[in-house]
Amino acid sequence: MQLPCLNASPSGLIRSTTKFSFSTIGAIQDKADLKDEDLAFVAGATGRVGSRTVRELLKLGFRVRAGVRTAQKAEALIQSVKQMKLDVESASEGTQRKKRELLENAPIANNRYSLVFSPAVEKLEIVECDLEKRDQIGPALGNASVVICCIGASEKEVFDITGPYRIDYMATKNLIDAATVAKVNHFILLTSLGTNKVGFPAAILNLFWGVLIWKRKAEEALFASGLPYTIVRPGGMERPTDAYKETHNITLSQEDTLFGGQVSNLQVFYL
Repeated sequence: MQLPCLNASPSGLIRSTTKFSFSTIGAIQDKADLKDEDLAFVAGATGRVGSRTVRELLKLGFRVRAGVRTAQKAEALIQSVKQMKLDVESASEGTQRKKRELLENAPIANNRYSLVFSPAVEKLEIVECDLEKRDQIGPALGNASVVICCIGASEKEVFDITGPYRIDYMATKNLIDAATVAKVNHFILLTSLGTNKVGFPAAILNLFWGVLIWKRKAEEALFASGLPYTIVRPGGMERPTDAYKETHNITLSQEDTLFGGQVSNLQVFYL
């Protein structure tokens, strides 16, 4: 059974499309398909939105596999997580025991996965994964029940004409394909205002080598995957701070009716 799409847009700030698909299954589900409900995989974990998503998930008690191209790039993320204050009691005895065992058996085989432990980061796992290399993605997802995609072509590489195609489309599609094979419970994709209909000022973003076109292609790949999904299409996130929510609330409106506005990273996460 498939439920209708729920199309929504925060007024002038953000837009999202949510679709939930449910398939009839047998009475006995294959144990291999069961996912860890407390484990999330975040792609683009070192970016502005991605790193904020990681920290907020940890605050809510989730364990996070943070996908990064190289472990070196995760240093700032690790330091920011170390400064967080988590409820000490949230760490179970089993978690503490697992921590000791992993530390005793380090280094981890093939050196691709490294667990980072401290009072504030025991729920964080840094996972090296290049989304342009399909064979790395499946193992990186692990047993995560939710995949959150926060990747995008870097504005610092504005002269790379292939960036939006490679990252916003192909790398995202690779992640969607891997998540489909892994049968994750839900896929959350961050794109942008203006992906589905031309409107200003959002359409100006296409001057960056057609980035909105490629983001739309990624959305279409997610539609076709059959995965339960949520798509978030935010406005500008460069300037608003966490305090932005104190003067600018989010309200939902119809899809393809808003093409401008701003929203904070924190507001995007909570949506």
